Amino acid sequence: MLEEVAFLLAFFLLGIASYYDFKSHEVPDFLCYLFLFLGLVFFAVNLFTHCSNLVLLSAFSAVVFSLAMKFFGGWALGDVFIFSGISLMLPEFNGVAFFPFLVFSAGVLSSAPFVLGYCVFEVFKNDKAKQSFLSLIRRRFFKELGFALVLFLVFLFIEGVETGIGAALGYFLVFFAVSFYKASKDFVLREVKKVNELMEGDIPAVSIDEKGRIVKGFSRNLVVSSMNADGLTLDQIKKLKSLGVSELVVRKSIPFIPLLWAGLVLAGLIVFYIRVF
Repeated sequence: MLEEVAFLLAFFLLGIASYYDFKSHEVPDFLCYLFLFLGLVFFAVNLFTHCSNLVLLSAFSAVVFSLAMKFFGGWALGDVFIFSGISLMLPEFNGVAFFPFLVFSAGVLSSAPFVLGYCVFEVFKNDKAKQSFLSLIRRRFFKELGFALVLFLVFLFIEGVETGIGAALGYFLVFFAVSFYKASKDFVLREVKKVNELMEGDIPAVSIDEKGRIVKGFSRNLVVSSMNADGLTLDQIKKLKSLGVSELVVRKSIPFIPLLWAGLVLAGLIVFYIRVF
């Protein structure tokens, strides 16, 4: 019963958070804190009732995963609070352990066709991106064809012709999808903005040090860091102007919370299917 309550509560709150994320690309702080607070409350109840080692491992690994995503620049702090809260509320669901990872994976998979479709459309609309994609295909086509042939032969002997063809075609689909992503990464999923056009919350795609230089990798004394997905502050924008920086490459972000909401629904349906069938 506690798990069902936690699921419905997470569904309701994620719906509200998704509305804000779609509307303004920013979830109010009180909602982020509420997710974390409720996660701690539900986890404490679990801890003193029927908590197992597997549940502890599931919750702990999911929280560590969210912190790692923050550290490497994938998520903002609000995303960490929300995902960690859900992980503590639902470390398992109806006997399915590591449920938070199922939610995350389901969200990514449900959004993949839309993201890929957007990348394909934008790549062929942008001449530079299209040339980058065609260049990648020309450079790697025969090498990837060799890998696909090896896969075909391996699965041919193990499972048969149909499986071999499926494995080879699947590999080529992944190759084309990755190529589209690489081509769109610099020309579609990023844009160059004049410093005067920067807005609070824009996510930098490059790091700038105190001398106004672009820095790669980890470094101290940075004015802005590409590893910070929380976005630019007004003070950072003023600092860039004072350093004489004329433009900055920023990331085009995709709202994450709606994907998480979709992932929760899809993961719930998967668990329901497992339980029923």
